[in-house]
Parts: sequence; C-alpha cells; structure tokens
Amino acid sequence: MRFARKAATGPLLLALAGCSPDAASTAADERVQTWLLVALVALLVVVIGVLAMKARGRRVELRALFTQASTDVDWLLDDAVASAAVADREAHTRDVRKRSDRLHDTLSALAAAGSAELAAACVELRTRANDLAATLVARLGDPTADHRDLDVQLREKRDHTRAAKDLVAGQLR
Repeated sequence: MRFARKAATGPLLLALAGCSPDAASTAADERVQTWLLVALVALLVVVIGVLAMKARGRRVELRALFTQASTDVDWLLDDAVASAAVADREAHTRDVRKRSDRLHDTLSALAAAGSAELAAACVELRTRANDLAATLVARLGDPTADHRDLDVQLREKRDHTRAAKDLVAGQLR
C-alpha cells in the first residue's frame, strides 16, 4: 500500500506544481532533444577540426616536398649556367645525375600525395628537369667539342624547366 501511495504522490505533486504528467514528459523530452542537439553540434565541431588538421598537415607535407624539389631544380638551373667552367667533369656529372635522381624521387612523392592537376604538373617538371640534366651531362662529356649548339639547348631547357617549376608552385597555392 505504501507503494501505491508513492505512485499516487508523483502525479499529485505534478498537479500541485501546475504540470500534467504529459507536460512533464514533454519537458523531459525537450531536455533530451536539447542535449542530443548539443552533442551532435559538438561532434560536428570535432569532426571538422580533425579534417582541418589533416588538410593542414597534408599542405605542410606537400610544401616540404616542393621545397626539396625546388632546391634540386634551382641547383640544376644554376648548374646549367656554370657547367662550362667545371674542372672535375666526372664528379660534376655524378652530382648532376644524383640531383636529377633525387628530384625524380621527390617529384614522384609529390605527385602521389597531391591532386591530379599537381601530379600532371610534377610529371611535366620531371620531364623538363630530366631533359635539362641530360643536356648538362652531354655538355660536360667532351671538353674539346664545340658546345655552341648544346649551350643554346641549355638556355631553352632552362626556360622550360623554370616554367614547369612555376606551374607546380602555382598548383600548391
């Protein structure tokens, strides 16, 4: 009987407070909905934050790869001007090939990590830089040969390589 009195007391207290049992359950439902909405908004904010951090990390990774590639491209571009005055041609040829190979690897990683447009720009830069490196190696090959034709090709290939580098830089902006 004591349980019955408690069961009857709940609705009686609600009636004294001016609430009907339906109003109390509606208020409880509204509180639950409010908390669910707050939880959903908080979850959405966390998801957006995680995605933004991943995107920022990806941009940082792409910029680091481009910086490394840019260093090697700049070295090849500068070397194209200075290659005529090299004393140790064999060592310099090894350096050109080493830089070219490293650039190839870096651009492959950059292309794989980026968008389709960035990948296409990286392939173009890789092709142009390989042509420039091959011409540099040919220029270094025979010190007694007439290099006027190769010097013209070097100027042209430097311009193409520089333009391809600018294209990659534009894709990263």
